[in-house]
Amino acid sequence: MDSKNSISSMAKIFCNDCKISMPAKKGFMVLNELWEKFGVGKNHLCMDCFEKRLNRKLTKDDLTKCFLNENVNPDTIKILQT
Repeated sequence: MDSKNSISSMAKIFCNDCKISMPAKKGFMVLNELWEKFGVGKNHLCMDCFEKRLNRKLTKDDLTKCFLNENVNPDTIKILQT
């Protein structure tokens, strides 16, 4: 196995609820208290599944100030601009 394949296989993240593979650019970070109440510990959730657990859409007040939310994920960038 070449190193390129091993890196790409290590980088695959799956949503704990819907089991869909999540590209890194779709990652997001919410406030600790929200993740503790609605998240899945050290596992991952896609934004759609997290919003289902939250029973509402995410708002800019839910998101942490971090590079991922502010510069990488187009969905969180849009939320933060509202």
